[in-house]
Amino acid sequence: MFGGPGQWVAVPAPFWGNYRQTFAVRTGAQIVTAPAYRGGRFKCLTRATVGSPPAATQVIVLQALKSESARAEVEEIRRRLAARYRVLKEALTALDPKLLRPLPFNAGCFALLELDPATGLRADDIRRHLLDHHDTGVIAIGESHLRIAFCSVRKSALPELVERLERGVADLFTGGSDL
Repeated sequence: MFGGPGQWVAVPAPFWGNYRQTFAVRTGAQIVTAPAYRGGRFKCLTRATVGSPPAATQVIVLQALKSESARAEVEEIRRRLAARYRVLKEALTALDPKLLRPLPFNAGCFALLELDPATGLRADDIRRHLLDHHDTGVIAIGESHLRIAFCSVRKSALPELVERLERGVADLFTGGSDL
């Protein structure tokens, strides 16, 4: 939304981290920082005693959404997420239902999987095992659910993600690896 490869966005130094993550990583824009306070005066974003902390961010996002390219960019993101959804949904059909069962999901960014209670496995143990032994990160929710954030995984990597997930659960169910 802001800039793009080879374009610059100036951000006050105290706010660098959030903007770098939001804009530079996603758009390819070059982010430069500027001191927020210089020569005894604030040179950019300031906050009074009344107001909302995210107000500056909201103004920036509003301006970005008014850009002529915003509609096309949003549509491209929708198209990309829909393609990832279809690939993931297909890959999940190959899961062994004695280990994991995908819960219904409709596009979006996340898929939730339920561990079969008969395995006796805990979601957090699976999460740690996947990270340590399969270089795969998922989110444990409660005792029996794992969340996949497919919004941040390349479409081509989704089938392998599902294979690693099943392999990791199978490792622990059959006692193939230590926690």
